[in-house]
Order: sequence, then C-alpha cells, then structure tokens
Amino acid sequence: MAVFDCNVPRPHASNLIFYPADYDHNSDTWGGGKPMNDYDPSPEQIVDWALNTTTFHR
Repeated sequence: MAVFDCNVPRPHASNLIFYPADYDHNSDTWGGGKPMNDYDPSPEQIVDWALNTTTFHR
C-alpha cells in the first residue's frame, strides 16, 4: 500500500480500499447515508478517486 500511496497525489490514498473519502465516523455511513457494508469499490474506482486532484474530502 505504501507504493500506491507514493504514486498518487491523494494523501493516504490506500485508505480508500477500506473507507470512502466521505466516510462519516459518527454514523458509520458514506455517500450521504449508505451503510458501510454497501461499500465495495472496484480497483478502478479506487484508482480514479486516488488520482482525482480536484477534490480532497479530508
């Protein structure tokens, strides 16, 4: 995961494997209220989010 983090602009991008960028710790939801057990991004989605330099949610 360190190699991935070193090669994309988003800080700590490998965390996207486990938690979405818009994860809400208080409600354990993401995407405006979706339960975490619905979080199942494809590898391609994770790379797209990690390469997105226009919006860093944290």
